[in-house]
Amino acid sequence: MIADPSGAPEHPWWCPQCCAAPLRPVSPQWQCDACGTQYPVVDGIPWLFAEPQQRLADWRQRLALLTREYEAQRDLLRATAATARESTQRRLLLHAAALDAHLAALAQLLAPLTQGAVAPRRETLLALRTRAPLAQDLTSYYVNLHRDWVWGDTENAAAHAICHELLAAHSPRALLVAGSGGGRLAYDLHQSLPVQQTLALDLNPLLQVVAARVSRGEELRLWEFPIAPRSLEQQAIERSLRAPAAARDGLRFALGDALRTPLRAGAFDAVLT
Repeated sequence: MIADPSGAPEHPWWCPQCCAAPLRPVSPQWQCDACGTQYPVVDGIPWLFAEPQQRLADWRQRLALLTREYEAQRDLLRATAATARESTQRRLLLHAAALDAHLAALAQLLAPLTQGAVAPRRETLLALRTRAPLAQDLTSYYVNLHRDWVWGDTENAAAHAICHELLAAHSPRALLVAGSGGGRLAYDLHQSLPVQQTLALDLNPLLQVVAARVSRGEELRLWEFPIAPRSLEQQAIERSLRAPAAARDGLRFALGDALRTPLRAGAFDAVLT
């Protein structure tokens, strides 16, 4: 990802399908000339999985089933509220309304993931249960988005201080953060180190879309559902996710599997995971 001697930016993408050739841009996607595989771009983020269309369909189905599970939970809350006493009814209806808003926010954020998708059959969605729990894949680390961008800097600063000390001693020019999660550590290190390029790589579309947008300076509003709310109002809280400032040039995001890396050998001189 370091600029070549001519001054042109060099991309690090290498085909994870055949592992034999670099990718080249063929708008609006990337393509491997060796095997012909084409890799789409989702919300500006390269989708660099082996079997890219299969993985794209898989994540679309996971999102569809997650949506149906949230809708069933919302409907159950409202049905239960109908026969509950007043204080419980207020709590359940507040939670149900927040789930509606949460679903709308997720649908808007992940709309680029579903473009051109065909609605999956219910049997297909249920079959995914035999492979991996849907919510665990897409939203099990959802809370980390709030940790990274909402809850304050104490925990973020502690992780940053450790990594900054180790990396600064080596003066890396190109940094790969593999398994970047909510994105805050990649953002903080890119802002504080004299690196030319930082790549945040993760396989979770929700985390990557949010992290990329927030790092660019966008403010996003998402719902938090505290495990132990201390009041009725804290049953569900709409949060504002934003970075201290827009990231400087050179911070990139990619969707891919670090165990089948879509990256050219030698593209980075430091790897953090």
